Amino acid sequence: MAEVLEEVAEKYGPAAGAIAADFYDELREDAKASGRFAPAVAALPEAERFKSLAGWGAGPLFGAEPDSALALSRMSGGLSRIVQNVGRDTITDAVVSDPAGPTYARHASANACAFCAMLATRGPVYAPGNATRVTGERLGGTDYRKMRRTGISREQILAGSRAKTVAQGGRKGRATSQALGEKYHDDCHCTVVPVFPGQTYREAPYVKKWRDAYAGSPSNDTKDILSSMREQLGTN
Repeated sequence: MAEVLEEVAEKYGPAAGAIAADFYDELREDAKASGRFAPAVAALPEAERFKSLAGWGAGPLFGAEPDSALALSRMSGGLSRIVQNVGRDTITDAVVSDPAGPTYARHASANACAFCAMLATRGPVYAPGNATRVTGERLGGTDYRKMRRTGISREQILAGSRAKTVAQGGRKGRATSQALGEKYHDDCHCTVVPVFPGQTYREAPYVKKWRDAYAGSPSNDTKDILSSMREQLGTN
């Protein structure tokens, strides 16, 4: 089974990466980004990843009541993530390497889970520190309430905090290892959208209701935010 999963990934993963690279090139050209840069298609994971997926996915077949539907769901969901991650990684790797200095946004589908919705509310704030570290400029619930009440923009709120470095406690520039923006779940439909200097990111109209739900959270703790958003949005 591991060999079959790897064979399917080898067929569709590079195709996903090639499409992502073309997408990146088109946006870079539209933005008239400085310098020359060509994104490279990201690599598939090692064979061990497919062995792990096959073992976990086949687990329901060996229980007291074998469940073939669950086994299929596990393996197809995990395989989908691996294939789509080639495209996603192609873009995030390019963002890290591109001398033009782009950032990226997390675009989620209208029926996204609370976790993906939360990340989509942040816009194109994910920027590379190095290949495995990304800093996201975060807005908390109080910030969103202020935006809604006064009409102040995201950029105006962030401007004051950028004067402080992360080491000085600048709360809008927390660095995280393996950024939240790079985490995906099985059957996740999120995509990565690069945004270049001078470009305006146009988020989907349904993100507004997610931002309102984010603003309704009782605290700025991620777990509290997700719990509150799940309750308000009626999603998982």
